[in-house]
Amino acid sequence: MSSPGAADLTGSVITPAQTPPTADTNLQVLSRSDGRVVYHLGILNPAPPADGSAALAENLGPYTIGPFNVPAHWWCARWTDRTNCPITIKKSPAQIVSAKRMFPYAPIGVPLDAQPSRVPYTLMGSSSVVIYEPTTGERPDIGLITDNSAFYMLGDDPSPMIDWALVGETCPLHFRDQTTGLPINLLTYPTANSFDAPGYQGSPWLAKGPPNPNQGGYSTFGGNWTPQQAHHPEYDYMAFEATGDLGFLESLQFHANFMVLTNATLSGQQGKATITGEYRGISWGLRTLFMAHIATADAESLGPLPSYLLPSSYFKTLLDQQLAYYGAAITSTGWQQTFHLVSPQTPFAPWQCDYMLSALGFGVLTGHSDWAPLYLWALNNAIDRLSGTSGYPPGWGGAYYLDATQNSWAAAFAALQTNNQGSTAPTAAQVAALTADPFNGGVAMQGQQYLMTTRSIMVHAQYLDSQGILPVRTTFTNLDACFAAADKMIKNYGSVDPRESTVSNPALVSTVIVPYVPEPPEGTITMPSSSLIVGTTHTATFTANGPLYGTPAWTITPSTAATLTPAAPSASTPDVATCGVAFLAAGAFTLSCVGQADPTVGVNPITASLAGTVILQEATSATLTLV
Repeated sequence: MSSPGAADLTGSVITPAQTPPTADTNLQVLSRSDGRVVYHLGILNPAPPADGSAALAENLGPYTIGPFNVPAHWWCARWTDRTNCPITIKKSPAQIVSAKRMFPYAPIGVPLDAQPSRVPYTLMGSSSVVIYEPTTGERPDIGLITDNSAFYMLGDDPSPMIDWALVGETCPLHFRDQTTGLPINLLTYPTANSFDAPGYQGSPWLAKGPPNPNQGGYSTFGGNWTPQQAHHPEYDYMAFEATGDLGFLESLQFHANFMVLTNATLSGQQGKATITGEYRGISWGLRTLFMAHIATADAESLGPLPSYLLPSSYFKTLLDQQLAYYGAAITSTGWQQTFHLVSPQTPFAPWQCDYMLSALGFGVLTGHSDWAPLYLWALNNAIDRLSGTSGYPPGWGGAYYLDATQNSWAAAFAALQTNNQGSTAPTAAQVAALTADPFNGGVAMQGQQYLMTTRSIMVHAQYLDSQGILPVRTTFTNLDACFAAADKMIKNYGSVDPRESTVSNPALVSTVIVPYVPEPPEGTITMPSSSLIVGTTHTATFTANGPLYGTPAWTITPSTAATLTPAAPSASTPDVATCGVAFLAAGAFTLSCVGQADPTVGVNPITASLAGTVILQEATSATLTLV
């Protein structure tokens, strides 16, 4: 294990008594002024060296610290003791919209899926998050915000949003410089990167985790995680805006850094930290930088920023560097100008262009007016797909890819018939129908799912205009007609994802503050139902829906029925506790157990019971009842 001197560490080091079997100087306890205690695994070398070397990465666990049973802990991940810092929803969706921190959300007149059953966060768990982020296909976590955050904005339960924000800490991308106590500074180290191995993209190289012998010895993330820029969700931003919780802001800053340092190719070429990636990856990178900047500015407006947080000026400088590079697209030539692509990539995916417009529109909404010219220029891409006059028929729907080298919208659509770039190819009959009516009567022929985001970005544009933030209608006099085209196709499709259920009227947004409620703890007791005979001993198993703290309290009624021998949960199975039951007398009994789902005794108790009958000579059945 790498062991820097005490002077190099910010926060105290775990002592031998806290983490068996030995102390680990890479695992640090960071006490925060708001009452949180953060357990962070991972260091850089005392000063990231020019040779690109990095600290020896490791994963830990299981281990126990006080009442906390930690099943696993991977490099550059963290978990937080919030005993003295409970999470509270402080703002309604309407308040967030009024502050220009998110676009308005409300039902749009088509069926909206009901909020799914909650998968609560558990210590170092991942809830229902897709931890292999390169997973493709329709996912509820990909967009300007996640579906969980959108349900909160729609006035529903905020708890799943909070669960995913807590998972954001578990995600192993928290590259922290222990010499400053801050996320690594990409202005100081512009070519810092977490590429698979050192020596490819500049320095310092940041290990994702231990080398994986099954993957050529490359450094890999722990816990089966694979964070990826192109599919990276919004984990923490909406939770921070709703709660003001500095833990969510702290994690958001690490996520914003990751979106840049995950690939340092352009950073090396430019000599400045610059986002490199797929079109969608650039989009989500900009989104996360905008979010980190404005959220940090919001925290600064309330008083001095804690020393463990980077200032908003840091993220503004990173954004300025991105604008200097990507803003040059406005004066580009050839097919990049024809299709108004912020990054010259071909074939290009129209739906990824919508992702870019979601990010840029959000940036303008949150006060980044210097990005307005690029946003308006890039908006031409969506306008041309909806106008019916560019050569691209809106009624075709959302194409997966188009060939930008065709150099016109009409040619790009025509090319789908012979070189469809992986997209669905239109038939001759469909082409004839679209020639007669480019809108196809307001019914998209295919790619309807993609049009949800297309409609949403049109709403964003209308909202920016109607709120006096940006005169979009002055530039695009056909804006409302283009919105109507997208809206009609979605209405005819009959469905919209929560994260795309945006409206331009802020009066429709929920004004209710729905409280965050920790998942109601649940547990069950099981025990073999055979041979419940006087003189026999059985093992009762208590299983909870989350980690247990301490040894549960077992009782049996009547007390003369059996002798009980409780055992504490193990570090490897923190949600399971057992008890030996030695039966002493015949008759009916009730075995009960009270566990703790919170380190503070009496908070979130879990109670379960089992009833049965003991006989002298032969077995009878036991029945389970929960209370």
